[in-house]
Amino acid sequence: MNAGRVATRYARALFEVSLEQKMDKKAYVACQRMVRLWYENADLRSVLSERMVPNASKVEILELLMNSVHIDLASKFFDILAQENRIDIIANIALIYLDIYREYHGIVHAQIESAKHLTSENRKSIRTWLAHTYPNRAIEMRVQVNAELIGGIRIDMASTQLDASIAGELTRISKQLNKNRTLRY
Repeated sequence: MNAGRVATRYARALFEVSLEQKMDKKAYVACQRMVRLWYENADLRSVLSERMVPNASKVEILELLMNSVHIDLASKFFDILAQENRIDIIANIALIYLDIYREYHGIVHAQIESAKHLTSENRKSIRTWLAHTYPNRAIEMRVQVNAELIGGIRIDMASTQLDASIAGELTRISKQLNKNRTLRY
């Protein structure tokens, strides 16, 4: 079975159980932490993906990393993943859980990249625009600096990307020039 479908099934099951136990918010925070740890730590990715590392050791590592979350549900979930040899897809499961949680609770997640640090006034303006664009939805923003944008801003939310960066504009101009060059020959 395709890994994406498997991860989706696990994420849905985790969401249903966590919702039933009124632990969905804690599980959401735990999944945010797991995703952050996964992408920030190449060694963690390597160890959890390595077939030669015993699953019991992987579960121990996960429980140590997630200790501050204090969820019995997480420990049980790690055990299930270990039994089914699915620990290597934990980041995918966590990402899908985040999407399911946001959809259920009416949250729009906006990933914002800016060429320079945004002032609180800039952040407030973006939040206001997002609230206007997505009425009756909670707004969750993650802001980071990306100097490669050269200038401007890029916002990814839901299934939409707004690219008002200089790098994005240069890419669009380059594509147009290449298209025009191809048409002339």
